[in-house]
Amino acid sequence: MSLTILPGIAGWHLLRRRPLRRIRAIQASAEAIVAGDLTRRLPLSNRRDELDMLAAIVNAMLERIERLMNEVKGVCDNIAHDLRTPLTRLRAQLYRIQQQADQSSPLAQQLDSVMAEADTLMARFRGLLRISELEDRQRRSGFVQLDPVPLLQELHDFYLPLAEEGELVFQLQLPASLPSLNGDRALLFEAIANLLSNSIKFTPPGGEVILRGINQGGHTRIEVLDSGPGIPPSEREAVFQRFYRAEGGNQQSGFGLGLSIVAAIVSLHGFTLDVGTSDSGGARLALDCRQSLIPQT
Repeated sequence: MSLTILPGIAGWHLLRRRPLRRIRAIQASAEAIVAGDLTRRLPLSNRRDELDMLAAIVNAMLERIERLMNEVKGVCDNIAHDLRTPLTRLRAQLYRIQQQADQSSPLAQQLDSVMAEADTLMARFRGLLRISELEDRQRRSGFVQLDPVPLLQELHDFYLPLAEEGELVFQLQLPASLPSLNGDRALLFEAIANLLSNSIKFTPPGGEVILRGINQGGHTRIEVLDSGPGIPPSEREAVFQRFYRAEGGNQQSGFGLGLSIVAAIVSLHGFTLDVGTSDSGGARLALDCRQSLIPQT
C-alpha cells in the first residue's frame, strides 16, 4: 500500500502545481487589467485545454472593449481639441466688443454674462484635455523618488490663506518623516490640491480641514479630512466620473472635473483613493501610496 499511495500522492502534488502556477499568472494579469491596464491579456499555454479556451474568450472580449473605449476616447478628445480654437476666437471677439461698449449699458451686462459662459466652456474643454493627457501612461517614464513631507508642507502653506479667508481651521499633521514616493511631484501636487480645494470650498465657516500624512506599514498614506457635509455612500464612486455633480450638494461653482483629474493622476501612479467619513462627520479622502500597486505596462 505504501508503494502505491506514496507515488500517487507525489504525482498528484506535481500535477497540481502546474495549474496553480497558471492560475496565479492569470490572477496577476487580471489584477493589472482591473487596475486600468487594458493592454494586458490573460496568459495562454500550449496545452489548449479548457483553461486556455476560457482565457482566449476573455482576451477576445478585452480586445473588443479596449478598441471601443479607445474609439470613444478618441472622439471625445478630438471634439475637445477642435472646439477649443473657435471658442478662443469667440471669446477674443466678445472681449473686443465688451471693451467698446458703454459699461453702464444693458449690453455690457449681457456681454459679461456671455463672457462668463464662454469661460465656463473653455474651462471644461481644458479639463477634458487634461484628463486625456494624464491617461497616457508614458508619463511614468519621468517618475522619480520624492519625499512627501516637503510636498505636504508646501500644500499647507499654499492653501492656508484660502482657508483663513473662509474662516476655517486648516491643520497639517505630519510625523518627522514619511516613506518616499515614486511619482511625478507636479501631478501629485495637483491631485492633493484638488482634494484640498474641494474640502475648503464645501466646508462651512467655522469648520476644520486637516491634511495628514501617515506612515502605514512602510508606505505613505495621505488623508484630507473636513467637517463639511461629507459625501454620501451612494455617491462615493460616482463623484470621480466626468461632469458628475451631486444633485443635493452645495451650489458652489465647479465643472465636475476636479475629482476626475484626481482619479486619472491616482490611476497613473498605481495608487488607490478611498472615500469615507471623517471623525467630525465630513469627508475623508485617503490616498494610499503603496508602490506595489503600480500596474505593469
